[in-house]
Amino acid sequence: MFEFMHKYRVVILVSILVSMMGFGIWGMIQSKLSESSNENKVVGTLKLPNGEVVEIYSERLDNIRRRMLEVMRGSMGLEIMAMRWGLNEKQNGSDSNNAELLIWDFVCLAEVAKAAGLAPPREVVENAIRGTYGMAEDSPVVVSDGVREFFSDYVAINVSRGYYMFDPAGPTYEEVFENYKRDYLTVEGRYVAFPKKKPEEFVLDITKEDDKKKLEEFFAKNGYLKVQNKIQATVDLDVAYVRMPEPIADFEKDFKKNWAAHCADIKVTEAEMAARYNAGRVAYDALATKERANAKKDDPKKDDPKKDDPKKDDPKEDDPKKDDPKEDDPKQDDPKEDDPKQDDPKEDDPKQELTNLEWLQKSGHLEREIKVARLLAKVHDETQKAGGEKLEEIAKKYGFKTAKLEKIERNKLGEQPDFGSFRLANVVWSEAVSKLPKGGAEPKDGDYKLGGLIADPNQKAGGLQANVLDDPARSLVLCRMTASVEARDPEFDEIIVKVKEAWQTREAQTELTKRGTDLKEAIDAWILKLPELKEDVAAAEKKKKENIEADIKTQELDRAKEEHKVRIEGIEQRHDFMLKGELAPKMKPHHAKAFEAVAKEQKLEIGKIGPIARNNAVQNPKFPEGISDQEKMNRILRSNVVIAGLGSLDEGAITQHPSQVGGGDYMLMMVCDKKTEPAPAEMLGYPKRIESIYRTRQERGDRTWSYSQFKLPEFLSLKSKSTDDSIAESERRAVESRERAEKRRLDRQRAQREREARMNPKPNPVTPDGKTPKPNPVTPDGTAPNKDEVPSDVTPPVKKTGEKPPVKKTGEKPPVKKTGEKPPVKKTGEK
Repeated sequence: MFEFMHKYRVVILVSILVSMMGFGIWGMIQSKLSESSNENKVVGTLKLPNGEVVEIYSERLDNIRRRMLEVMRGSMGLEIMAMRWGLNEKQNGSDSNNAELLIWDFVCLAEVAKAAGLAPPREVVENAIRGTYGMAEDSPVVVSDGVREFFSDYVAINVSRGYYMFDPAGPTYEEVFENYKRDYLTVEGRYVAFPKKKPEEFVLDITKEDDKKKLEEFFAKNGYLKVQNKIQATVDLDVAYVRMPEPIADFEKDFKKNWAAHCADIKVTEAEMAARYNAGRVAYDALATKERANAKKDDPKKDDPKKDDPKKDDPKEDDPKKDDPKEDDPKQDDPKEDDPKQDDPKEDDPKQELTNLEWLQKSGHLEREIKVARLLAKVHDETQKAGGEKLEEIAKKYGFKTAKLEKIERNKLGEQPDFGSFRLANVVWSEAVSKLPKGGAEPKDGDYKLGGLIADPNQKAGGLQANVLDDPARSLVLCRMTASVEARDPEFDEIIVKVKEAWQTREAQTELTKRGTDLKEAIDAWILKLPELKEDVAAAEKKKKENIEADIKTQELDRAKEEHKVRIEGIEQRHDFMLKGELAPKMKPHHAKAFEAVAKEQKLEIGKIGPIARNNAVQNPKFPEGISDQEKMNRILRSNVVIAGLGSLDEGAITQHPSQVGGGDYMLMMVCDKKTEPAPAEMLGYPKRIESIYRTRQERGDRTWSYSQFKLPEFLSLKSKSTDDSIAESERRAVESRERAEKRRLDRQRAQREREARMNPKPNPVTPDGKTPKPNPVTPDGTAPNKDEVPSDVTPPVKKTGEKPPVKKTGEKPPVKKTGEKPPVKKTGEK
């Protein structure tokens, strides 16, 4: 080997030099080609919603392509990105998205996000870079401009798409745009407004007989006046009560002044206080929380009654000997050992606050309430013995306040400031008023007798005082009913003033409605008189009259009878409405012209609405007192009701029925002059609008964001010749591939049939004369001929002229069927 190399060393060296030169030349050529291919040139354009045309350069696409491969980590990452952003670039039946088209989608979404003003802060972009490349949180981000640009676009798209979709199966672009067109439509129109007159302008003198009679007729026809002004049931009550005031210190003062002497013999246990607290836990917790908060504000040391314990400042409390294990010696006979309070952890920990129950017990409030409630129960018992009329006398003897209420209604009793409550009102009406004998009858068992004390049978047992209306932490009440008046309908003279006010209000509304209706009818009449509609109107009028007479005849009505007139008028009104409905399509083009002409004839002022976008309409305009009529009308014309109503009309159409607006103060007739729908691409620039639309939609569908959609002129007008040519070439190859695949499939099927025919030939049948016909030939495609096809040189015996099969001969049976005879093939010894 070495001898060979030494012998031909010159040749080998020359060959190596030539080879190196060849590689060098090829490298130079490749470098030149790469330089020409890496030229930064425009490869596409798109048009933003604001009309700006953006040029897309090849260098940017190359940068995005490289970064996407890094960030997305292969095709699976691209699929996740497509799903997250609602992109669909699956073409020609492919299960994966086209990566090149996803790059273009990335560019489009990035430019739209920029146009929408979604420029992420530098810190957010750097955090995204750190998270992607696994960098520490506080580490400096040193990357190329291309990486930073890519991540800036990436974050902006994530923010933008976050407004558009919350899951991959949200509404499609087209579905959202239908809502967008409706919500962000710009409308222009004109209007005629009729202000509502004030009710006081309709004068009626109730001192005049004619006017009073008119009101009486109005009162008789409108039964709702009796319901609205019903004379409510009233009662007369005698009451003895206690209102627990706040703060509880005031109740303590009242207790010492009025009831302490009477309650000296009343004993209250801790168990009874706990039971009362549980019966009114909500009210007591609210009371204790409020009182303790106020106490803490005034003096933090007085927040907890335990904190005033002199033992708290005893230096022995801090004596380390208190933890001497000798104290646990069971041999010590200290009487404090048996005190259950010794086991209370709160006694050993002054920093731990008392519960609300413990606080109310320590403050003495629960004990005072129970004592006063028992004292009022004593008043109840003595009153029962002495008679109900002695309630006031006995209550005052024990220091309780009393009150007399006359003709008080149920709601007023609930609102009474000293002792009233809706519970008290309900008890009085359920246990006294409803159980009072009717018509002056004698009371029976279970009935209430006037003057008797009223108790609540549903009051909880345990904790609350029986025979007393006991509301813990609020009031204690003892009462009796002395008189009751049932509810009744009012007489006319009792509410004549209210009847007059109702009539004036009705007249103002009727007059306003009539003005709007008259204008609409005048516009319709003006249109129906047009010469171009003369024949259509005549034909419709003739048909209307025929239908009216037919209905009158069918219902057996007579125009001469007074009792039939109302029904006949109803038939005529119904057919008038039907006539306008039939002529509506031909009347519609003349609405705007008729609106202006009739308004001029009636000398009505025509105002202008808009142009205004629906999204700029005011949802609930306010009309504070003192604003001018013009300012009020301006607010009405910008209200959502008016703008939405105008947007629902076609251009040139008027409102079918005048609408009452501004809290009922105006009647408005409108005509829509112009409607401007937003451009489809405009929606891309307002992602927050999309979010609100998405929240109002319940349907779910597949999104169809794709390169082909961005190419549409009404969207972004995306143009890229190289990408379009690539797509066309891909589609052509896909068609050719499908054709080749179909041809291969047919060839395989044909070959399979030929193999099956050769391997499994069909058995040839035996003719009746015992001969075997020739085998069936095989067709060129590998299949046997049809069973009805017989070769020309083979003729079945059954088809010979004049010959029938042996089994068919008259009087002859097949040999195997003869009695006592066996078939010849079965005989012994015969082959």
